[in-house]
Amino acid sequence: PLPVVTLVFGGCALEGINLDQLAARRGLHVRHAGCASVRLVGEVPAPVPGSAPAAKPSGVFLSLRENLDLPRTIPFVQVDTVAFPAVELNLGITGRNRRRTALAFDRFAARLDSLHYDPRQKPEERGPLLSRDVRVRMDGFAGSREDASRLTFDSLSASLARGVVQLDGLIYEPIIGAFGDSLGFSALEVDHLALTGVDWRAFLTAGDIGVRRLTVNGAMMRFPPPDGGGQGKIKATTAAVPAGRPTVGAMLRALGRDMRLDTLDMTLLRVVEEATVVRDSTVTTLRRLEVRGARFDDALSWTTAFPVGPVTIAAGGFARRRGDEQFLVGSFGLNVPAGTASVDSLRIGPDGNDAAFQRRHRYRADRMVLSANRVALVGMDLPSYLNRGNFLLRRADADGVELDILTDKRKAPAPGRQTPHRHPQQVLRDLGLLIGADTITVTGEARYREHAVDAPRPGVVTFRNLTATLYNLTTDTVRMTDSTPFRMVADARLMGAGAFHFELEMPLLARQFTMRYRGRLGPMPASALNAFASDGSGIRFTRGNIQEIRFDAAVTNGRARGQVTPRWTDLGIELPGLSRKNTGIFGGLKRAAAKFVANAFMVRDNNTTGGKEPPRNGRIDHRWRTSETLPQFLWNSLRDPLIPLMKK
Repeated sequence: PLPVVTLVFGGCALEGINLDQLAARRGLHVRHAGCASVRLVGEVPAPVPGSAPAAKPSGVFLSLRENLDLPRTIPFVQVDTVAFPAVELNLGITGRNRRRTALAFDRFAARLDSLHYDPRQKPEERGPLLSRDVRVRMDGFAGSREDASRLTFDSLSASLARGVVQLDGLIYEPIIGAFGDSLGFSALEVDHLALTGVDWRAFLTAGDIGVRRLTVNGAMMRFPPPDGGGQGKIKATTAAVPAGRPTVGAMLRALGRDMRLDTLDMTLLRVVEEATVVRDSTVTTLRRLEVRGARFDDALSWTTAFPVGPVTIAAGGFARRRGDEQFLVGSFGLNVPAGTASVDSLRIGPDGNDAAFQRRHRYRADRMVLSANRVALVGMDLPSYLNRGNFLLRRADADGVELDILTDKRKAPAPGRQTPHRHPQQVLRDLGLLIGADTITVTGEARYREHAVDAPRPGVVTFRNLTATLYNLTTDTVRMTDSTPFRMVADARLMGAGAFHFELEMPLLARQFTMRYRGRLGPMPASALNAFASDGSGIRFTRGNIQEIRFDAAVTNGRARGQVTPRWTDLGIELPGLSRKNTGIFGGLKRAAAKFVANAFMVRDNNTTGGKEPPRNGRIDHRWRTSETLPQFLWNSLRDPLIPLMKK
């Protein structure tokens, strides 16, 4: 099928006709031609179903397919300059998927340089519209058509021969059926956009996009809330795609165009994903983005190793924010052919420090911050991500990791219905993504801080020199079986003193909270725990050595059952209230109360086989509460049976 174009000219004039040349039958030569108004209506139909997908239109774009029937007295036509100061354009292009793209402008200026037609000239040698160059320009456009609720820009200019486009001050808000509908956005704003090396022939004959370089400075895209206003959820299957979460492949197929972008340079991109509740909207900012080697063939790409071409991406200054939660990345690199990616300076958690977080939250809330100096990803399955939105990789290595968790018990829980914490299996189900990683290694440090009601500052448990390896982290039902659950093995120095080993196994596809964990703490002085005990529990160890603490527990349907086996010698404690100088009537009451508590809490100073009494072990029996995070659940399940063992 061939394009259909209708041209209507009004108020046309020819100036500078070379009458001597015309009379001598040596062709028509005009110095200037132009029309007061031009209206162009064009429709490029879809290719015939079943035609060869690789076939490309032949000939030069927008040149005459057949020779003009010129009189024998006029062997050629030449016009030095053709000017159209007011052109109305309405162009429709239908892709292979039968989706139509509409481009419409009320008025813009067009200029053709050196229009020349000679029937003896080969078609492939003819320029665009039979001229050496076609330039268009429009300034201060503001309009509203049935194709778009709003379209404005400060200036637009283009040159077909040089393959360049420049656009400034664009604001585009499409509605259903408009050009932006295939991309799914509800608003687009661009401060400055420049295209070089544009393949106009491919675009105007087939709707395909070919660009050598795209430069964008200052852009904003806004996406509407997903259908129903909720987050899409999926079952953990390899073929599932979360509802309302468009994949890159789906968007490319919706466009139905072949695309080539050699280089993209972008600065300051802002993406707004709206939610039904405004405060739940997500705002993403990217300060720098470089893309190289992007290719997409609508018919062939999905059968190749690199559906979007041998793309390399470099980005910097990434920030994604929802409420007071932030996801920050200093720099990011992706190499599609190698299947690798690297992230430098990553941080996930609330913005600001602890004091700012406490000011924003009137009631009790847990603050968790995760950061890393560098993360390297290897063996990424990019086709699976493009087609189905899956995140699958072979290995990930994170260095310089810091995990900081703070619980402030001085604040009362929020009145009314609480927002419950979810157990790990719930989190993965609600995430609505298929994820998979064979191996993940982590090195760094972890801290758990708890601010007791009467404590002057939070108590802190620190795991230094942390190394952890995670195996089989996947929600793929094909890869995840009962015999290969998710597994984590970690080693650290508790409070920088005692060697701590921890193992965890968890079937990630279980419907209930189910897992098993075990561990061992090696020898360390009991006083090393004072950083947590004195500020978090009001107890300070004055002497003693921990020889060993072992624990082993299984969690079934949210209830942990197991045993903790502690061994210590020469343990001594004191209450800070006894050592403080309290004067006056109230001071005496405090001293009396402290002595009473100390007398009631007679310390079992020895819990080994060499003591006066046989050693005692503790029984783990703790049910998960929706007010607990996973680290709190693990800590509480071990703390509760340990404290009674310290009493005689």
